[in-house]
Amino acid sequence: MDINNIVLYGTTALAVLHIIMGLNIFARNSEVKSLEAKIMELLAKNYLLKDTYADNHKALQEQMLQLQHDISDVKSLLITAVTEIKNKC
Repeated sequence: MDINNIVLYGTTALAVLHIIMGLNIFARNSEVKSLEAKIMELLAKNYLLKDTYADNHKALQEQMLQLQHDISDVKSLLITAVTEIKNKC
């Protein structure tokens, strides 16, 4: 290799590295950790785990089933009350 080529390409390579470093394309470890913490905080605040969703969904289904059973009981009581009233008249 000729020394002139090394000088020419070396300075060009250094200039390109200087420009890239100036544009902050490379992230520093502290910046990555800070961004990761912000993302985790955002996820914890706005989303929930699949297991939590499944547990809540199951509890909601059980509550709706209980509500349906209670409505059926009230319906039976009303039918019984109306039947008794009709029989008295």
